[in-house]
Amino acid sequence: MVSVPSLFVGMFLLIFFVPQFFAQFPGMPEFLRPADIVGAACLAIYAVLRLTVKRNVNPAERLLLLFLLWSFVVSSAGLVLIGSMPEYARKMGVEQVLYPVRHLFIFGPGLLAFALKPPPRAFVRLGLFAFTAAAIFVIFMTLAYMAGSDAFNAHQSLRDGGIVGAAPSSPLLGNYFKRMGGIVGESGAYAFHGLFVIAALTVFAFLGGMSRLGYVLIAATPLWALMVFATSQSRILLLTLGAFLLVLLLDRRVVTRSLALTVCLAVAAAVGAAALLVVVLDLSVPINPLLALRFQALLEGRVSGVQLTSGRLEHWGNVVELLAYNPVLGYGYRNVGFMLDHGVENFFLQGLSEFGFIGFVFFLAFLFRIWRAMGREMIGSPARDQRAKAVMRAMLAAALVQWQVNDINTYWLTFPMMIALSILVISHTGSWTSAAARPGDAGSRADPAPRVLPAMGG
Repeated sequence: MVSVPSLFVGMFLLIFFVPQFFAQFPGMPEFLRPADIVGAACLAIYAVLRLTVKRNVNPAERLLLLFLLWSFVVSSAGLVLIGSMPEYARKMGVEQVLYPVRHLFIFGPGLLAFALKPPPRAFVRLGLFAFTAAAIFVIFMTLAYMAGSDAFNAHQSLRDGGIVGAAPSSPLLGNYFKRMGGIVGESGAYAFHGLFVIAALTVFAFLGGMSRLGYVLIAATPLWALMVFATSQSRILLLTLGAFLLVLLLDRRVVTRSLALTVCLAVAAAVGAAALLVVVLDLSVPINPLLALRFQALLEGRVSGVQLTSGRLEHWGNVVELLAYNPVLGYGYRNVGFMLDHGVENFFLQGLSEFGFIGFVFFLAFLFRIWRAMGREMIGSPARDQRAKAVMRAMLAAALVQWQVNDINTYWLTFPMMIALSILVISHTGSWTSAAARPGDAGSRADPAPRVLPAMGG
């Protein structure tokens, strides 16, 4: 018998550590990632729970299932279509054929979250442990990067207003900058992962009744993001951070005059610290003015908007042209990138081009259901629960900003795990039910007894 909280925290730890590294399993294809195994395990456990434990299907869960069913059908049909075209068929491989299944695995943690309802104390305790460990991991990787490890070579290294292919041997060398990547994945993925880690830790601090710690973490978020940005130089991270803080500070469940002042002071401290390190002390730290230099190069005409956005503007135009031929049904998961030989990297264009108008509406409705539940206040609900949901709501808004230049689903499963955590927090606070729900009603937290998984052998 395996306790549900222990099982899920295991999933969290696997998601936040193992997927950061590519692993080659003996006898398995190179494209197989440990994250696929974790997602498949979550999906299998979800199926077992649904078959053995009688429990109502949540409307949001039904929307996600409809989206995944549509995704699988459209992706499979898309593969048959492009497989019948000679210009595409000769390039197809096992990885392309298995993408529809991988898409199901990606959302496995979210489905498992719908089927689980950990006991409150265990959920908070294990969540604090998981995300404290994840934060330590980010700090450890930063220190290793600053030591000049060659394990962090990113796909792109920066130089003045352009991008160069060859990374230097040290994090900071003249006008060259080796971005944080390599062993921790793509630079933008690492940046968003780092921001999500501190946000999730803040959620569990509030759920655990540690309000002071929660507010300290919120105040420290700009400094934390500065550390992550300094190593990754992810441009979208700055907008993502801004969206997170703006939505959070506008939420009446958490905003106070002292909190607003603390955040302003933290931002000022971050700017002052950067100026002190770079100008006054002249230390060799991974803080570089390359972002400003890139915009200066744009204004001077040395680079174009396409170059500044790493080719995304041109790519989006190609996706729009392809979408115009099949806007209702879509081409299936990852098939658009395969046909165009480049990624989509935009939330709306990816959703519409891959899943069509019908499938994308399912996904938007699912996200809206989560957004609404995180904003709902239960009668008699503790203030700590309301603050935790406010932080998760702000993180979802930040993710929507991040999604405009990145893949919806991949990024080492940070996006899907954010959705899974949102589902768990909503279930933990009873917010799926109506505001008039009473303790003891279906969907409330009246039953604190821990649930266990039945033995796999029956």
